[in-house]
Amino acid sequence: MAYSRNNYDKQHGVGFENIVCLYLCPLRKSGSIIGKAGEIAKQIRSETKANKRIKEGLHGCDERVVLIYSTSEERNRIEDDVDFVCSAFYDLFKVHDMIVSKELDNGDDDDN
Repeated sequence: MAYSRNNYDKQHGVGFENIVCLYLCPLRKSGSIIGKAGEIAKQIRSETKANKRIKEGLHGCDERVVLIYSTSEERNRIEDDVDFVCSAFYDLFKVHDMIVSKELDNGDDDDN
């Protein structure tokens, strides 16, 4: 079913003033950003104040789409950086760091 932007925004809670990021997460790693009973996702949400939806994987696709969105207000600082970023970017960086660290912890990095 096709949605106009207005109908999609009302139904899914994403407005014009929001920042939206899409992240392709390897299917086998998607559990590491959800956690048992959603605990990791809740923890990241409380830290970043961004919303996240993890879409179902498509048949034959090795990734799941992670939709991360927040207001455009810049209120999060990444590590020691002097600049602030919006909550969606902060969440995106945290999710990416978690995926990469899990890859390194499991020895999946075949390049070294």
